[in-house]
Amino acid sequence: MTTNGIEGETMQRTFRVAILIETSREYGRGILRGISRFQKDNDPWSIYFQPRGTTDPIPSWLPSWQGDGILARVEDRQMADALLATGIPTIDLRFAVPNLEMPAVGIDETSLVRLAVDHFLERGFRRFAFCGSPPGQFIWMDRRKQLFCEMVAEAGFACETYELSSDLQTIRWEEDQQDLIRWIQRLRKPVAIMACNDDRGLQLLDACRQAGFEVPNEVSVLGVDNDEFSCGLSTPPLSSIDMNLEKVGYTAAQLLQSMMEGTPPPTENILFPAKTIVARRSTDYFAFEDKELVAALRYLNENACKGVTMKDVIEATGIERRTLERRMRTILGRSPKDEITRIQIDHSKGLLERTDLPLDEVAKQTGFSNSRYFSRVFGQRVGMTPVAFRKNALSNDLAIPKAQAS
Repeated sequence: MTTNGIEGETMQRTFRVAILIETSREYGRGILRGISRFQKDNDPWSIYFQPRGTTDPIPSWLPSWQGDGILARVEDRQMADALLATGIPTIDLRFAVPNLEMPAVGIDETSLVRLAVDHFLERGFRRFAFCGSPPGQFIWMDRRKQLFCEMVAEAGFACETYELSSDLQTIRWEEDQQDLIRWIQRLRKPVAIMACNDDRGLQLLDACRQAGFEVPNEVSVLGVDNDEFSCGLSTPPLSSIDMNLEKVGYTAAQLLQSMMEGTPPPTENILFPAKTIVARRSTDYFAFEDKELVAALRYLNENACKGVTMKDVIEATGIERRTLERRMRTILGRSPKDEITRIQIDHSKGLLERTDLPLDEVAKQTGFSNSRYFSRVFGQRVGMTPVAFRKNALSNDLAIPKAQAS
């Protein structure tokens, strides 16, 4: 506390914080939204900030800056050394530099890749591929590829891999696209491809279009970051993984605040699970050979949240009830009713996380007859009430501490 010169009056010190986070990419913008939310919930900082790209140098004023804290996406060892030399409490939000001597907050890669693999397996895919960045360019991209191949192998399938020869800063677009087209042509179809991020996802979709492959019927593509502009720009729109970035930004700001107030930094990185799959047209496909079952599954996905009944399903598909039950249990391991409930619960989770709709409205929009029945089914499936789920989604106590970033 400091006095303002008038006897008996004091005022809270305003911390000066430099934010070195790119505004050119959704990952950085998502983190910035979380920091902004922290500012609204607490005493605001005096912020030193300007729009940045991922490879922009540190500001020339930083070495002599007399600030209190730094939030940064540390690009390389040179940037890391410059930040450490300031002696100012700093938090990394990029994980690009191994063995970095500062706390870091980010996303748990294992949870992210698990979402992707499960998304494809639920759609019946048996052929998989991963499209990444040049090996060694980004630690987390290499980790994603490794985890994807391992999880696919654990499910009993093989995985093809491809790394583009250059990053987006130096990309030889036509040359790389031709290489990508040749790789896609060699893959057996239908195939599910996880792209290391949305940028690669867009390149994959463009290569499929040039090569004449149907998306998602022949090639199903999933990106990472859920950049709504990029995902909507592609043809067809790109499915992607929502990374929970606002929670990362909020927690990083919360941690920096405590460090500036004198709390020692944590000895382990703080990692959050990825949030959810935002499914769009690029993965809207079921790769089962049973075409009648595929038609039934598509009907369920389109109508489960409209209060559809088994009678409606039978009438729409023309499949006898016992036959449909048997086919779904054999191929999916669950009944049509279980599938309807699964879709309803998945959609309700998104509404609880992203909106402040009352439970009655959430129940209505997901096809439940009333909020009491919805809460009972949700509790049975998720292990907590909808209210508790929403509270956990909005809080910042679900991090996964780890000694090393995944």
